[in-house]
Amino acid sequence: MSEQGQERKERYRRVRSEFDDLETEDKVLFLMEAAVSTIARGVDEFGRAVSDELNKAFSRRAERRRRHDEGSGKTAAGSSENDTSSSTEGTMGSTGSTSGPSGSAPNGSDGGEFDNIP
Repeated sequence: MSEQGQERKERYRRVRSEFDDLETEDKVLFLMEAAVSTIARGVDEFGRAVSDELNKAFSRRAERRRRHDEGSGKTAAGSSENDTSSSTEGTMGSTGSTSGPSGSAPNGSDGGEFDNIP
């Protein structure tokens, strides 16, 4: 076993021995704090992972939309007033309505991968 492994093993034995010397109430409190701390770290890591994946997905969608707009001849300066890709019309407001401008899908949908999410 490596020197690091030996040090870790010795540290574990020392902490375990100190834990055994605690009163029952202190053991319970320690275990509860450790469990809550572990769960909180897991939730935090999960949240970061979900956020990263959502950012990647939205970036891919924005890039596809940009390429589509370039291919159809749309430009930021040349987009019309009815263009829902940069408009706030059709987004969910305080009433919870998701209806877009007449003639367009809800939320300016373009048939992308997130359009089926309620």
